[in-house]
Amino acid sequence: MRHVLRSTAVTLAALLAAASMAFAPATAAPAAATCRGPQYPTGVCKVYFNHGQYHRGDTAKFYSDPAFKPGESVKGKLVCKNDFTRKRGPWTAGTHGRVRGQFTVPDKAPLGTCKFTLRGVTTGATAVGTFKVVKG
Repeated sequence: MRHVLRSTAVTLAALLAAASMAFAPATAAPAAATCRGPQYPTGVCKVYFNHGQYHRGDTAKFYSDPAFKPGESVKGKLVCKNDFTRKRGPWTAGTHGRVRGQFTVPDKAPLGTCKFTLRGVTTGATAVGTFKVVKG
């Protein structure tokens, strides 16, 4: 009896393995990473701005993916052309790990694309977004 049960279990396991391979493509692409907390790799979590471009002196409003620990202190860093760098913040991550905030685009920011990075003080988690500084 034990032999029959064992061979049935082996056969069932083989059938399940074959069935699961029938539904999986041979070269499956990796699943797209989503940002749901500070454990996700750098570059996955994003910062979203209310506009894609700003003039110098404008207020840039933003929010992040839920990249941070709720209540975590988060600092910002703005990097533009010609090694123009400014620190911004800090802000506090909300109950779902998102940061909402705003800052003034510096009067001396060079025209072109700027990268804004938020970094959690405790976790080191990051979220990144870009915008353009335009003439006007």
